[in-house]
Amino acid sequence: MIKYFFSFLISLSLFQVVFAQIHPLPNAQQLAWQKAELGVVFHYDLHIFDTTKYVQNINRNTPVYDYNIFNPQQLDIEQWVLSAKAAGAKFAILTATHETGFAIFQSDYNPYCLKALKWRDGKADLVKDFVDACRKHDIKPGIYLGIRWNSFFGVHDFKVAGAGIIQQERQKYYNKMVEGMVKEICTNYGELFEIWFDGGASDPAKGAPDVLPIVKKYQPNALSTTTNNWPRHAGVAQKVVWLVIPAGLLFLTPQPALAKVPAKPFRPTIMPY
Repeated sequence: MIKYFFSFLISLSLFQVVFAQIHPLPNAQQLAWQKAELGVVFHYDLHIFDTTKYVQNINRNTPVYDYNIFNPQQLDIEQWVLSAKAAGAKFAILTATHETGFAIFQSDYNPYCLKALKWRDGKADLVKDFVDACRKHDIKPGIYLGIRWNSFFGVHDFKVAGAGIIQQERQKYYNKMVEGMVKEICTNYGELFEIWFDGGASDPAKGAPDVLPIVKKYQPNALSTTTNNWPRHAGVAQKVVWLVIPAGLLFLTPQPALAKVPAKPFRPTIMPY
């Protein structure tokens, strides 16, 4: 009997190993995200104030000529967080930068930030206000960073526009600036629940900013949304998506991943973000 029992345990252990190899299992950060069930994203950028309709392919490429249009008079970030809590959200995410490249926090790396404004004498830090409000009301804070596009610096798909030595030097500057901003976000505001890179990130071997090691070093417990395989903004998603990114590899590159994706998409009742 004991012999059969140990055989059963060995078989069960082998099954678990094989199952884990064939069926990827969520890590602790992914489980925490699933258990949170509902989160909200607050988008706040220069385009809030330009009084024109947002058109993505134009706004990604056209700088906002007067950044001092950013001049809110009745801003109440705590009210945002209270609204999220009232809706049942367990976490909330704020766009620290988006496609304009403008940073709504105090950055020593990006001169195109709140320091440059006349508003509040250039001393405001909306990321700090947001994170503080989240912690006050028991909402897990997350930060959204747009580094793939930057209309102010002329960046599209992580590449600075131009050619020759000018482009190369500006690319080096942009990469250093982005990596510095990511470190600021990861080190100046305490533990974060999620760090979301808009449109993903890219491989430094292709000349892009090297952000993954920064997040892993300074925010090891944060869920890092760094691939472009999420459900689309319309709420259309595959029923099952298993994406495994091997350790050390970055994003938006072909991955030898395990995948099980049905041919027909479905429309979920509730979007997962």
